[in-house]
Amino acid sequence: MNNKTILVADDEPHMRRLIEFTLRKAGFNQFLFAQNGLEALKLIQSEKIDLLIMDQRMPEMNGIDVLTQIKSMPDTSSIPVIMISGCGSFHNELDAESLGAFAVLAKPYSPAFLMREAQRAIESLEPALVA
Repeated sequence: MNNKTILVADDEPHMRRLIEFTLRKAGFNQFLFAQNGLEALKLIQSEKIDLLIMDQRMPEMNGIDVLTQIKSMPDTSSIPVIMISGCGSFHNELDAESLGAFAVLAKPYSPAFLMREAQRAIESLEPALVA
């Protein structure tokens, strides 16, 4: 997993650090960071991103808008996206899932659950082994 790049997009610096810390414990070590949706979209277009973990509510461009953009572009549509929602709204979670989010985590979420979903998302990128 060490060669996979994870983009963490959240407008709160402590949340970016917490997500990085959690995923480093799971064996990930390549991270990029964005403090708003527009920065995330620019990084996605300029860097090789293997997984995007993104807050739903951010300035400049919210997570749903970023998700919609990347899922509509052929070069980026296969990037798994884990949305983090502090909204507590079932409808927001359904919106993210219907737009192609790999998973939606409601705050407060378990660090173990984040690690597991990140590992599952990365594994989903691997081609299936042919027997």
